[in-house]
Amino acid sequence: AYPRDLPRLQALLPTVTTPVLVISGKDDPIVPPANGELLARNLPHAAHRVFHAGHFVWEDDAAGYMDAVSAWVTGGYRQV
Repeated sequence: AYPRDLPRLQALLPTVTTPVLVISGKDDPIVPPANGELLARNLPHAAHRVFHAGHFVWEDDAAGYMDAVSAWVTGGYRQV
């Protein structure tokens, strides 16, 4: 549904005021990093991290995922 739904959602993204950390797996066969890029470009307070991983980033790069999320919730969100 992403090719159909993302364009419809894109118009709403600028209204989201909550900081968002978008995480993508470089080799994700289900949700490509381009979807994360679209989100990060259109959300006003977003950061996008791409990991050398597939769809399950938290499993493929558990340490990197943990570091990114920990940094985000302990203040990284203030940087966007």
